[in-house]
Amino acid sequence: MAKRVAPEAALLMLHWQNSVCDPKGVWGKNLCRQIEKNNAVKNAQSVLATARNRGLLTIFVNIGWRPGFHELPENQYYPLLQGAKDENKGIVGTWEVDVIDALRPMAHEPIVLNFGSDSFEGTDLDRILRANAVGHLFVSGQCIEHVVATNIKRAANMG
Repeated sequence: MAKRVAPEAALLMLHWQNSVCDPKGVWGKNLCRQIEKNNAVKNAQSVLATARNRGLLTIFVNIGWRPGFHELPENQYYPLLQGAKDENKGIVGTWEVDVIDALRPMAHEPIVLNFGSDSFEGTDLDRILRANAVGHLFVSGQCIEHVVATNIKRAANMG
């Protein structure tokens, strides 16, 4: 028997993108071993399949910037973001910002682009959630202690 899921629930798929999950990615070169060790992609596939089977709104959130990194202040202080800027990686429309093939979004699943660890700041994520009367979130993503935790706390604070 399947467990009940609130009808107003949605799934956020955070930073399941090439730059994070692939060893050629700006962050993947450091994270891919941990992703493989934890079977993270396989686990995410299971979560995604369950969400789709239950009809949950699924929203992908990927980090990326416009050419020239206009969204990052010159004096930004976060080394991981600076690394992407220094290497000119994570440009919207490139392989780096695409969702990994194993978790490819369906045509009706929105992809939100963010510029850091907070998927709400400077994006339309809150508008999408409110327009769809989402009251419960399931979250799957990379960098649990930072990206996932930031978004769980932000969503809870925003109601």
